[in-house]
Amino acid sequence: MNELEFYNYLNDNLRKLADLYNINNLEDYFSNTDLLNDKISSLSGIEQIYAQYILHAQNATIISGIIKFNKNFDFIKSTLKDFSPSQIISFYKINPNDKNHEKSANLLVKEFRKGLQWSTEKSEKPDTIIKRFTNTIIDGAIYFSRFADKQAVLKDLNLHYQKHDFRMLIDYLLDNFKHGFSVALCCDFLKELDSNFDLPKPDVHIMEVIAKYKGYPLDYYKKNSNKDRAYECIDDIIDIVNQIRKSECRHRKLTIYKFDRMIWLCCTGNFFLSGSGGSLKENLLNGINN
Repeated sequence: MNELEFYNYLNDNLRKLADLYNINNLEDYFSNTDLLNDKISSLSGIEQIYAQYILHAQNATIISGIIKFNKNFDFIKSTLKDFSPSQIISFYKINPNDKNHEKSANLLVKEFRKGLQWSTEKSEKPDTIIKRFTNTIIDGAIYFSRFADKQAVLKDLNLHYQKHDFRMLIDYLLDNFKHGFSVALCCDFLKELDSNFDLPKPDVHIMEVIAKYKGYPLDYYKKNSNKDRAYECIDDIIDIVNQIRKSECRHRKLTIYKFDRMIWLCCTGNFFLSGSGGSLKENLLNGINN
């Protein structure tokens, strides 16, 4: 199965899945979907970017089931001072020059307890999970408080994206977002922030599909949560998309974003813009290279 055949296979599977769940328009899924979220689109400026950051931060394992960004939006917005990084720093007494924000993180946990619920049955202590998330909030508040608007943020990020070196950019974000952010979450945030950051999100679904296509064990890219393996997955996806672009004129403008989203939709069946769907991932994996 060459790259074009792989693309056609994904496209056929996605179309069948969309038909199954009466999804008539897939195009909305293939460009920035954060701004189709009415909670995010109701904001502007730094507050909007910071809210996007929080939305993607909650996509870490377990925490999304506690935070429930859309359902609890009003409470989260109030707790995070209308998503104003500078107001969060002031209210929660965060000193950007300190490396330890224990008191501020604990204060945020206390505030979240007023409006969020979390189980005590998880293998990891719930407060530990929430505290990691509050440290993510603090990391973001410190970083985004440095900028006046979205253009200033993009200018800073692009300084670390010279010659589209995604490793430099993601390493820069990981240095700033030290708690709770992975390579996958960095990519997820970046690709929704601006189309210039045309990156895949190497989550478990994407990694397994690309590993199967490349003839690797399914856990090849995710072994030991290795950052280098995640970067290798991104490299492999970029190479695949470049080959698809070269294969036929009609695919010259294929974005990595679209290719990534096609795989993700095929695996999860989560047509989140319409609130319907279901997964056929096993069938998808079984058909690759067969």
